Amino acid sequence: MFPAIVRLMIALMTVPIFACEHSRDSRAAAIGATAGTGPNEPAGPHKSALPDAPCLVQPEDFSLGQETRSKDGRFSVRIVDAQPAPPAMFNNAWQVEVVGPDGATMPNATVIDAEPYMPAHDHNGGYAAKVTPTEPGRFDVTPLYMHMGGGWTVTFTVDIEGKTGEAVVDVCIPE
Repeated sequence: MFPAIVRLMIALMTVPIFACEHSRDSRAAAIGATAGTGPNEPAGPHKSALPDAPCLVQPEDFSLGQETRSKDGRFSVRIVDAQPAPPAMFNNAWQVEVVGPDGATMPNATVIDAEPYMPAHDHNGGYAAKVTPTEPGRFDVTPLYMHMGGGWTVTFTVDIEGKTGEAVVDVCIPE
């Protein structure tokens, strides 16, 4: 009979780091192997059952100053700064500004959430982004964590005088 701590260690060793099979393949490729078909199987030939994550935009389409209009057209989210630019795998930090249809900053707007999401694999980035106001209508957002290459969206939920809306920025993370 194994002591409880040994059983716990064995159980933890069989848990995938990410819930997405594509991530498991990426980790295996990083060490020069291919992943098995299950968490307890040895490395060997494997094809992920998940679809590729196509990009709706290209990395070179990303630019500082780009604006994405909200679904209801009341505002846009403008990317003021991004580290790195264009976005890359893992941690990204953006500064965004909420602007009206006339392009002027909306000082009464508050970004209440920013969520990276990979539609093709139906998962988010795994970490909640912290939104910090820097001046009226402008916010630092970090980390925007996108842990694998492919097409992502970042949904900004914005409150303007008690009414919320969303602007969705398409992002392509190079593999």
